[in-house]
Amino acid sequence: MRSLLFWGLPSLLIGILVGFFAAGWLGTPSNEEIWQPPEYVVDYYSPLT
Repeated sequence: MRSLLFWGLPSLLIGILVGFFAAGWLGTPSNEEIWQPPEYVVDYYSPLT
């Protein structure tokens, strides 16, 4: 049970972060107001776009 909690919580947090990034990348107006990526993230990914 403890190992399930140990692996479940980090994977849940990573899933939430990935969801926020996906919402920011898709750029729908409602999600843009909620989530603005930090400047260093924008600088890091700007050459890739």
